[in-house]
Amino acid sequence: MENFLNKWFYFETLYFKSDFQEVNNLDFVHPDDREFVKNNLTNTIYRCIGIEDEYLIAKSRKYTLRVKPKVIKGHLPTPRFIWGDMVYEKAKPDVPAVINDFFWHHKDQRYYYHITVNGKKKSKRYSENELMPRCSH
Repeated sequence: MENFLNKWFYFETLYFKSDFQEVNNLDFVHPDDREFVKNNLTNTIYRCIGIEDEYLIAKSRKYTLRVKPKVIKGHLPTPRFIWGDMVYEKAKPDVPAVINDFFWHHKDQRYYYHITVNGKKKSKRYSENELMPRCSH
């Protein structure tokens, strides 16, 4: 399981229930995390930050969950930027920004990023080529 450390991935749907459909993969979720998964939308990208017994410790922007590797639907490349990274737009190098969120676009096969400037989320999505890291001195 060590080969999962610091890798990025996304899961099968862990849990969903409506009047018409139910998806239940809670057997692959640590017992202490199941109630949380039942009550929160968890379909996003995760990075494995550790291992606990038979579970991967998977961290997203908002959540840390323990899941069995079998629930991983796909692996993703390491993103250039992650949540909280300080960047600037290449078109506006004098305006500091922060990575607010990012997602993998399956059709385009690349990440897109959402940024905040002066605490306000910009509506545009940015590719890696439109952003540059800010040096912290």
